[in-house]
Amino acid sequence: MNPDRIATIADAITKQYNSGHGLTGMSLGRKNESVESIYNACRKYADCPDHYKRSVIWKEHLYRALWDMNREAVNARYPDMQDHGEAPLMPGKHERVICQLVYDDEHWHVPDRYYQLLKWCECFLYQCAEGDVPDSPLYQAVEDYCVQLRSFIIHNHPAYAKAKWG
Repeated sequence: MNPDRIATIADAITKQYNSGHGLTGMSLGRKNESVESIYNACRKYADCPDHYKRSVIWKEHLYRALWDMNREAVNARYPDMQDHGEAPLMPGKHERVICQLVYDDEHWHVPDRYYQLLKWCECFLYQCAEGDVPDSPLYQAVEDYCVQLRSFIIHNHPAYAKAKWG
């Protein structure tokens, strides 16, 4: 997958985690196993893994973890073209999607770029669905993020707010 897209996904997940729900209206819940899986995946890329702080996830570390997971899936899909190189540095210029949202009396106003982020996350998961990668905790954490993002988008769409209950 394009390094810029992986960087955007890493940036979005870390912003969600590091800000809680105040910035965007969407909470990841810092205690769940998906967040723990992201933390553990990032920890191995830290200069001092034993001192990696649980309260903050570095987007550069998550980018490298996601890159390596994607490479593992591609290697499983195309075993004759194995790539064992290191992840490139996180692109400095990538799209930043997560932003302050506006809330009215009924819902958060979700910008179109959240829909784009959802598509990129789904594409990333599709590409990573090779070999044992879907069984990895990091894959499942990204999948969980995708489910939460999809739910957030749907539940805040004006058509959903107007739909009748029951």
